[in-house]
Amino acid sequence: MNHIFFKNMDLIHSDLSAAGDTINKCHNNCWSFRLVRSPQRLAEERIFLNAVSPLSSDKKDSGQEPE
Repeated sequence: MNHIFFKNMDLIHSDLSAAGDTINKCHNNCWSFRLVRSPQRLAEERIFLNAVSPLSSDKKDSGQEPE
């Protein structure tokens, strides 16, 4: 189960619902969802979620450690 914060949850909800995923609202801006897809679909969704997640830039920065 993943908890990810999004700025535009309506768009994410529509996309994941169309993909056949289970989504439940748990807070104002926190939605929990379970991905029950093929490995390829999971990889595609992971890329999509990373692209729209406000935390994605933080993950990039954390990987670039100064020497």
